[in-house]
Amino acid sequence: MPVGYSPPPKLALVLNHLRALGTINEYLNSAVGMARDVTELFNHVTRELNNSVLKPAGWEPFHRETGYLYSFPADGRWRVVRGDQIGICIYPTPPLGDEDDDDPSVNLYVPAKWKLLKKFAAQLKAPPGFDHIRDYPGYNDDCPTFRYVRYAECLGSDGKFNQAKFFKAFADATATLVALEGTIDKVIDRLQRRS
Repeated sequence: MPVGYSPPPKLALVLNHLRALGTINEYLNSAVGMARDVTELFNHVTRELNNSVLKPAGWEPFHRETGYLYSFPADGRWRVVRGDQIGICIYPTPPLGDEDDDDPSVNLYVPAKWKLLKKFAAQLKAPPGFDHIRDYPGYNDDCPTFRYVRYAECLGSDGKFNQAKFFKAFADATATLVALEGTIDKVIDRLQRRS
């Protein structure tokens, strides 16, 4: 490089770590790289949640649907349309994904075909630490309340990923939605009596 020139700090960072970036790029774009490992991570999260939260509460274990994990009360009382019911869904997104959808989330799922969906969403309050769909115009109403589990918030003071903190965040969010059972029962009952 010509004397007197220093590359900007970010470019210098890239240039100084080319081999590591090549390895990361290969991992991110390989069919057997990060996608496989994220699936394995969420398989473990699912087992932990099934054993520590869902089973003790009388819920069905999480099962994998296309692009998400899904669970609901085992007694089927939240079946509001034929073949579908209110439940909890987790979107297991990988880190460094789409900017708008780069962190996984725990959501209360409500079937889009339910004629009372909008009224249900309007009457349901988001629990502490959760967002409500009314604050996000343009989002689908079928997940009226949700919480992101941010990968960056699960880093330890040393900057390394803290797996225990990650699992706890999912367990806390799932348990919070399970604890809404009584509230959800009342909202469903009130809406169905009025319709």
